[in-house]
Amino acid sequence: MSLYVGASAGSQAAICPPNQTKVAWMAYVTQAGVALGLVKTVLTYDELTWGEPFAALMIGVVVLNLMVRLP
Repeated sequence: MSLYVGASAGSQAAICPPNQTKVAWMAYVTQAGVALGLVKTVLTYDELTWGEPFAALMIGVVVLNLMVRLP
């Protein structure tokens, strides 16, 4: 919900068309998907040494980034 509200407020402040304002939040979700895909790649590449702690940290960072959007 915070992604939608933040993206809508930013789009309205930038005077974007209403059809763009409604879907502006979707860009952040695709960025998170790419980041999680890269984390999975690292996890499968280096599973025995530092892969799991790195994956846990990065997943936490992505989730927090989606929940709290700072300017």
